[in-house]
Amino acid sequence: MKEISMLLCVVAILLMGCGNERTNGKEGYNGETKEEAATNEKLGTMKDYDGNTYKTVKIGKQEWMAENMRATHDRDGNTIALGSETSYDKPYRYCPDDNSANVKKYGYLYNWAAAMKVCPMGWHLPTDEEWKKLEMEVGMSWSEADGERWRGDIAAKLCADGGWSTSTEPNAAGNRSASDRNASGFSSLPAGSYDGGYYGFGVTAIFRSATENGDGYAYGRLLGYSQAGVYRATGKKNYGGAVRCVRD
Repeated sequence: MKEISMLLCVVAILLMGCGNERTNGKEGYNGETKEEAATNEKLGTMKDYDGNTYKTVKIGKQEWMAENMRATHDRDGNTIALGSETSYDKPYRYCPDDNSANVKKYGYLYNWAAAMKVCPMGWHLPTDEEWKKLEMEVGMSWSEADGERWRGDIAAKLCADGGWSTSTEPNAAGNRSASDRNASGFSSLPAGSYDGGYYGFGVTAIFRSATENGDGYAYGRLLGYSQAGVYRATGKKNYGGAVRCVRD
């Protein structure tokens, strides 16, 4: 446990400085709870250039992907090379934990050059402000969302069950007993990251944003299995992180 907690700190430094009532008789809900039914009413789909289909979810006024991107081409049809090194300028994708078998579930990790072009037409890499809107919609205050590093206690609301190391910390990403787990439908998974090596698979989710902050840096978000907060800080553009697109 101590070793994994230390890993979360290392990753952050490296990269970022329901009730039982049923909806009986409502067609299509198949005995779901009201909460599950409400979530499903918000679900949609989108496709990338490769033809992969993804679930999407409406969170407030925004529509987000509910899965990580796994495209091998950008929106213009250009191949995104499978990387074995970092780059600030050349678009690269990486297999989570260096294992191609992980791509179907966890998507690829993309450096910033690839992340800025991988979202299909009609969608885009979210800005830092769009991440804040999502966080506030899920329960953060403005002052929390506008802060730095670990903020709020909404992690469990953003996380799917599968893949996360288990934590008993209330509202943490790895707390599978949290009553409002994945209440947002965002369904984040711990794909980890790439920064010349593979880090955090199973314990961290790292997401890119389009907002730059200094030469070679851009804002991002990090979820850790034992943390209830969401980490906001700038990270290096050359590392690989997960991509969630938001509708234009």
